[in-house]
Amino acid sequence: MQLNTQRCHSEWNEESRVTTGSFALLRMTAFLLLLALAACDATTEFRGTPLPDGNASPSGSADDGDTDDEDDDSGSGSAGGAGSGDTVSFVAFGDWGTGGDDQEAVAQAIGDYCATEECEFIVTLGDNFYSDGVDSVDDELWQDYYHDVYDFLGLPFYPVVGNHDNDGTPQAEVEYSQIDPNWRMAAIDYNFTAPEGATTPLLEFFLFDSEYPHFRYDGDDEAEDGYDAPTWMYDGVTTSTATWKAMVMHHPLYNNGNHGSDGEDNIPVLLGEDPVGKPNILCDGTQSRFDLILSGHAHSFSHIRTSMDGCEVEQLVIGTGGADLKTVNATLEGAEVLATGGDAEDLYGFGWFQVTEDEALFRFITTDGTVFYETTFTK
Repeated sequence: MQLNTQRCHSEWNEESRVTTGSFALLRMTAFLLLLALAACDATTEFRGTPLPDGNASPSGSADDGDTDDEDDDSGSGSAGGAGSGDTVSFVAFGDWGTGGDDQEAVAQAIGDYCATEECEFIVTLGDNFYSDGVDSVDDELWQDYYHDVYDFLGLPFYPVVGNHDNDGTPQAEVEYSQIDPNWRMAAIDYNFTAPEGATTPLLEFFLFDSEYPHFRYDGDDEAEDGYDAPTWMYDGVTTSTATWKAMVMHHPLYNNGNHGSDGEDNIPVLLGEDPVGKPNILCDGTQSRFDLILSGHAHSFSHIRTSMDGCEVEQLVIGTGGADLKTVNATLEGAEVLATGGDAEDLYGFGWFQVTEDEALFRFITTDGTVFYETTFTK
C-alpha cells in the first residue's frame, strides 16, 4: 500500500486548526495524527538490496523488505508488483533527462492526460540523465531532471538504463530506490509484475541493460562479468504466469530512425545463436514469448513489426521524452513500419497502455494532447 506523505502532512495542518474544545480532545487528536504520520513514513522502505557487484537480489513480495537473498549472485532483481485491479494502465517513454522545455512539456502532457485517464505507473526506456548519467545518489540531476519535473504526477517510475546512463554510475540509479520510494529500480536487470499482489498477473516486465556489460560475452562464450543475462531472461519468461509479457530495453532491435546504433547485435543472443547452446529467448518455435518489446534510443516514435525465426515481434520505440528529436525513415528493410514520427513532426510525447486479459490498447500522445497513433494488440 502506498501512502502519500505530503497528503498526511496536509491532514495534520487541517487538524491543527482546531482552536476550541477540551485539552483532552486535543491530546487525543495529536496522538492519532502522530500515528498517521508514522504510517506514512513506514511505506518508504526499499524493495531490493544492492549487491557489491552493482545489482540487487530479489526482494520477494512487493509488500515486504526482506533481504535474505544475500548469497544470490544472479545479478538480477525483482521490483515486486505495480498497479491494481483487472485493468492495468501505464505510461512509457525514453530519452528524457535533459531538464529542458521539451521534457517539461511531455511531463505536463502526461499530467493532463492522466487527469482523465487511468495511469498507475511509468516505465522509462533509458537515457534517464543526459549527458553523462548521474555520479551518485547525491547528484543534483536527481532534483533538476527528475523531482522538479515529475513529482507532481505522484506516479512510481520503473526505469531501465541507456547508454548515457552508463556514462555515469548506473548503480547509483539502483541505489536511489532506497531514497525515493517512487523510483523502483531493483537492479540493473530486473522484472516486475502488475497488478500488484495478483496470483496471475496481467503483465510481467523484463528490463535489462541492452548496452554493457550484461548482454555481452567474451571469446569463451562466458558473460563478461560472470552474469548470464540471457539465461535469467529465458528462465523468467518461460516460467512467468502473466498473461502479457514485455521486454524493456534502451536500444531497439530494429531501428528506422537515423540516430546512432540500434540493438541488432543483441538479436543473435536473443535467438540463441550466439553463443551456441543458449536458449532462444524470443521465440518458442511458433510465436514470440514476448507480446511487446519497448525501447527508446532513436529519439523518435515507431511501431515496427518484424518476423524472427518465424515469430512475429511487435516493437514500440518511444524515445520522445525530451531529448532532441531525430529524423526517421518510412520504411525499413526486413520489417514493417506501421507508424513513425520524429523531428520533422516535432513529435514529443509518450506512450499510454491500457491492458486487460484479452487486449492491450496503445496510444501515442503528443504534448498537445493529440492521439498521434492508436492500435490494439489482442490475445
